[in-house]
Amino acid sequence: MTYSYGFSTVGTQKLKWYPRLGIFKNSTGSCKYNPNTHEGWSYEPWQVCGMIDGIAVFNNFRYSVTTSCHQGVLRGMFKPAGRRVITTEFSDGLQGKSLADVVFTLREELEEREQLAIKGREKSFQGQWRRQRINCIKADILYIVRRHKIEIPEWLKPAAGYTYTDDLTDIILEDL
Repeated sequence: MTYSYGFSTVGTQKLKWYPRLGIFKNSTGSCKYNPNTHEGWSYEPWQVCGMIDGIAVFNNFRYSVTTSCHQGVLRGMFKPAGRRVITTEFSDGLQGKSLADVVFTLREELEEREQLAIKGREKSFQGQWRRQRINCIKADILYIVRRHKIEIPEWLKPAAGYTYTDDLTDIILEDL
């Protein structure tokens, strides 16, 4: 059984099912996906997708051209049953990350995107895309915080002095 997803400069990437191992992997073994644990790897040490405390997280950081192709393949396969997939960017992969790390990274991306949205034209196509991504990030943070009732750590709290989950929820809901 072979599944083809995505495109690359070399050709279509394929992941083949290996029943003894219980995983899908490409011909060179550099891209692997385990459907039981929902973990996807590009070059063994770099985790592209996985479950963190019951939340599906996909790492969208483009490490190299090959890893970008692997992400395309894994994006097509990584669909945990009826779960929302949170997309974030970790330059060092998902291995060893916690939900607090995910929220922190999403918060950094949110601030970065909001700064770009302020500088750009709001009615342009890119301005509308930025606004849509900002709303998605806010919804993702709200989903994580509400689902796991996370108390926001000190290092994550905004400089304005907001303290707990309810305050972050209020901030996010104001802008939605």
